[in-house]
Amino acid sequence: MTFVEFFDFESVKNLYSSLTSIPVRIIFVGSSVKHMKLYKERYGELFAKRGYDVEIICLSYVKKDIDSAVNVLQNILDKYDDCVFDITGGESPLVLALGMILSKNPDKNIQIHGFNNSTNTFYDYDKDSKTVFKEIPSLSCEEIIRIHGGDIAYGGVSSAKTYLWDMNEEFICDIDKMWELCRKNPTQWNSRVVELMSVPREGDPFGNGLSVAVTKGSCEADKYRDIIEFITPLVKKGLIKDFREDEKNIYLTYKNKQVKKCLEKSGQVFEMKLFSLIYRVRNKKGERVYNDALNGVVIDWDGIYHNEEKEYVFDTENEIDLLVMKDSVPIFISCKNGEYTTEELYKLNTVAHRFGGSYAKKVLFAAKPLDDKRSGHLWQRAKDMGIRLIDGTASFSDKDFIQALLAMSEKVQ
Repeated sequence: MTFVEFFDFESVKNLYSSLTSIPVRIIFVGSSVKHMKLYKERYGELFAKRGYDVEIICLSYVKKDIDSAVNVLQNILDKYDDCVFDITGGESPLVLALGMILSKNPDKNIQIHGFNNSTNTFYDYDKDSKTVFKEIPSLSCEEIIRIHGGDIAYGGVSSAKTYLWDMNEEFICDIDKMWELCRKNPTQWNSRVVELMSVPREGDPFGNGLSVAVTKGSCEADKYRDIIEFITPLVKKGLIKDFREDEKNIYLTYKNKQVKKCLEKSGQVFEMKLFSLIYRVRNKKGERVYNDALNGVVIDWDGIYHNEEKEYVFDTENEIDLLVMKDSVPIFISCKNGEYTTEELYKLNTVAHRFGGSYAKKVLFAAKPLDDKRSGHLWQRAKDMGIRLIDGTASFSDKDFIQALLAMSEKVQ
């Protein structure tokens, strides 16, 4: 089977057909050879990683010459009798040219289809009531970033890169324990985490990768009291396994490296609470709504990693708190456990547009409730940017969270 895609600068539009029924070849037809070749490389990598051997061909036409478009399409039709035209994207002269091809070839069974990603529906435009597509096209978090020219930078549990969490049942229970403490006063929780991390410390005093020794001499009385108040309930819940003091230090041993990571970054627990619930979101049929999700996603803007010390070229990176995929539609989520300004909306909007295109959904979850009078500009700016703003989540039950996560894929009103 040969898919003929009318090339579109909205990257995902060029893939809908190929993601549901793997073809022998894909032919991109467009007026920009430069961009088609660039996207060809990205798409080829996607199919190769999925284990598919797909030939990708790029054919150009002169944009202002309709005869040029007709000739290109006629040549494709003559050479490949198994071709299916996908008119989901592309430039309008190509659609006009295809109409002319239909009238010139009345005896040929020309297959024409398109896809609506809002309704997850393939449309049959050749009127034979048949389509070759059976599945809903879907992409992973990594794939959506790659087809937009970036890459996800991965690292271990102790790194500042994207970490692949082990979401086992015990750890999910630990997340709930931490969230129960955090939600009581999200702003104070952030402050306590920052205080604890700002005190001079000796890393790993016991050689187990889980311990720290906080220097007491650097703590003022108020800060010392705050740290002890922060640590005590964590010890009671088993999140810190060993807590003791001597004249110089406070010694802490965290339950495990994942718990340690959660307790060493303000806002991490809020992110993890949402992340732990993503796959519990179901539709009315009991099916999972979201097919992929990542937390703490560090995105390299051009997908090229540099040796900054030797090359003197620095990687441009952004972090998104949560990236969730609903089929082929990405949802970029920002989680705010404390105060924030409209600047956070701009950051979210910029990253979502760059790596999700016009179909990307944008959501900001805020632990604290927003006062309509004092925060009216935030609500209005979020609405103007197409960002769904969900506030007051510190008081949410799991059911409330799941309802909010279910609604976030809908259009912002």
